[in-house]
Amino acid sequence: MRKLLTVKGCADELQVSTKTIYRAVWSGALVAHRVAGRLRISPAALEAYLQDRQTGSGPTGGDRV
Repeated sequence: MRKLLTVKGCADELQVSTKTIYRAVWSGALVAHRVAGRLRISPAALEAYLQDRQTGSGPTGGDRV
């Protein structure tokens, strides 16, 4: 079974706030699933989100200056 990350786990991994992760999920930039009423993010979805952010191909665009 694959390990799923919590919102806090993703936030800790990326060194951002949980609010940032929730925004990414609600905007559709980061795919999450509800498990027992809580959001869970797969490591593959987190990696895809990071790749989209680097290339600028995702809904949130690339790095902003």
